[in-house]
Amino acid sequence: MIPAKAFRGNVASQLHYAAGLSPEEASVILESRLEDQMWTAAAALWVEVACGVDRRSGRSGMVTALVARLARQLMGSPISADLHDFLPRVFAELIADPSTAASIGPVLDPLVGWIALSAKAGDAGLVAKILNATWSHLSSVPGIRDPPIKNLSQFLGLLSQVEPSKDRTAQGQIEQEQRRRTDLLRSFVPLAHWMIEKGAAELRQPGQGPLLVMLLECLAEGKPAELQLVLRFLSLHARPNEGIGPQHMELFWQVAERVLAEGAPGTLICELVASMYRGNWWAEHCAHPLEAPKKLPRASQAILQGLVDGRFEAIAHNANERFHPVTWRLAFHHPPGQSKPLRFLEVSPLSRALEILGTAASEPNAPTAVADWAHYLVKEWIRLHGLRARKDLEPLLKLTALPGLGAAVAIGLEEALEAAPSTDDTPLALRILNELGGSPDALRAVLTLELERPDFTHRNTASLSWLQDEFRRVLHLPWTEPVFGIDLPGMFQEARDVRFMNLPQEDQVEVRGDCVILHEPSYQQMVASISDREELLATAMLYFLHEWVHVQQNIGQKRMVDLLREAGGESTLMQLDLSADHAATQLTRRVEPRWSLAWLKGLQSRSLLSYPAGRGHTTASRGRKTTRLISLRLDYLVRTASRTPGWFSKLGEGYVFVDLSPGGGAMFLLVSGPPLSVVDHTRLSSEQTAFLTAIMDEREEKGDRLTDLDALLRISFRIS
Repeated sequence: MIPAKAFRGNVASQLHYAAGLSPEEASVILESRLEDQMWTAAAALWVEVACGVDRRSGRSGMVTALVARLARQLMGSPISADLHDFLPRVFAELIADPSTAASIGPVLDPLVGWIALSAKAGDAGLVAKILNATWSHLSSVPGIRDPPIKNLSQFLGLLSQVEPSKDRTAQGQIEQEQRRRTDLLRSFVPLAHWMIEKGAAELRQPGQGPLLVMLLECLAEGKPAELQLVLRFLSLHARPNEGIGPQHMELFWQVAERVLAEGAPGTLICELVASMYRGNWWAEHCAHPLEAPKKLPRASQAILQGLVDGRFEAIAHNANERFHPVTWRLAFHHPPGQSKPLRFLEVSPLSRALEILGTAASEPNAPTAVADWAHYLVKEWIRLHGLRARKDLEPLLKLTALPGLGAAVAIGLEEALEAAPSTDDTPLALRILNELGGSPDALRAVLTLELERPDFTHRNTASLSWLQDEFRRVLHLPWTEPVFGIDLPGMFQEARDVRFMNLPQEDQVEVRGDCVILHEPSYQQMVASISDREELLATAMLYFLHEWVHVQQNIGQKRMVDLLREAGGESTLMQLDLSADHAATQLTRRVEPRWSLAWLKGLQSRSLLSYPAGRGHTTASRGRKTTRLISLRLDYLVRTASRTPGWFSKLGEGYVFVDLSPGGGAMFLLVSGPPLSVVDHTRLSSEQTAFLTAIMDEREEKGDRLTDLDALLRISFRIS
């Protein structure tokens, strides 16, 4: 064997030479370079040669392996950029071959703990590489490649479901590998926690779907709040299906059930399901909870609510679309739930459900609860259409011709007639239904009658006339000084009048000559929902001026907002919104000095909460609305605090806002300046983050959201 001196410090040459020696001789060289620290001159090469020697000597994955000795030496040293080149390979080799993870645990567990304690946010790429290397290895082991993950208990050591095998030896090997997988995943839990808390930027990167699924596996028995955060990270990806394959179906639905039980919005689950159906999930995978509604009641309810709300309509246009037929057919096997009645908001999803119901009812093996669903869908159809438009009720005729559905249609129609104001023909209609039941002839006879009183009500514009006068007054005020940097005469241009109209393309304001046109439905909704006249005036004024500022920001038209979203500019949109919010409060205060800035900020936050993120909002836009609400509320709390924060002087004429990750960790409090400055920060737990990220989602109210939000923000930033 050539002595080390002969290589004159050329470590790379000596390592290549060692690779050609016997395992015993090569081990001597590798151990020498490890002891004298010369291995660092060619670290990646040392690891590569050591891995080969460990495999040839049969030590791979054991505590006596060369890479295990390297791992022990690394612990306690600072994490450097050089580790990126070889540390993921070290982890892959440590878990390579042991019959159980316990054999390498004395090395693996401390190594994982060292990284979890020492790594900074800038090391997220390294942690991601380590987890991805582990996932890649576990997914490529013979016998457990893409195992069918059946339930969460599997991750505590129970076996996944496998095909029966006559070869008991092979079966035993598969079971052994499954136990090993479970043990190994448990070892990586500290890195999974670290990644959620500090690796938000890395988790948002394209292609991290498999990593996020590994986090789900690692944390499967952990806190529901952490699981919800992982699902939210998945929802941020354009193709979440690239991570969650069909083999992970049971895992996904068990996780979904847990997070829904802790208050997660069903819209999050529906959004993920729609994305996975566009990928490699079958309709049966997507509709799985409906096969077992007793086992997965909340997930089943979320899918049903998504169908009723039309959240899956975007995937219904494919010629071979199976999602809706499969999902509704499974739903028709169980009666509609009574604890939380489903209510359709639009005709399109209801029309689709009726069509699928008719087809399913005519099949030999019709679902068992089609009559119950017919009764319910008929009542919903009448609720949306009323009883006056006969042509709108004619689709119900098709159902009466199907076996077993006529009676359900008749009962639904009778209940609707009894609940509606009676007409001269109502008694006759009820008598016909009583005598003929739900036959097609009975329904034709009933539909020729006058079943609903004519509606002579007209749109009342008088309620908007006083708002119109107030807005005209704003235009004619003597604006002599800029407000929040805005030149008011230039902002209002030549406008001298205000009118309400229905504007196209979701635009809220438009200038036509000397007239400002406002989108009437937005203000009618305010008039209908706000009873206090003072609050109504302030809310309408804030909204009017906010939208007018958007015109000056060049985002007054919806198409410009859509372009910003295409460019991924949600954070830019948030700053534009917060800037317009603040400008509107400053302007409104000039219009009505009796309203304090703090009161207006509080009103803005309450108003924003009245418009939660719905099915028209992407995950990114939900995040923007959430951060905007938290920012407005924090601005209000700071301005009403009994003790002024030490940084308050930096606020000046600007506003407060926050920045936070959907995965938790640090939340920063900033002031707009100038200069833009970070003035405080806090750390959020997974439960606190889950609460904040879901605060703007549509869901049934459980307590006062603003009160809970105020309490969290006061504690986090020490506001009293």
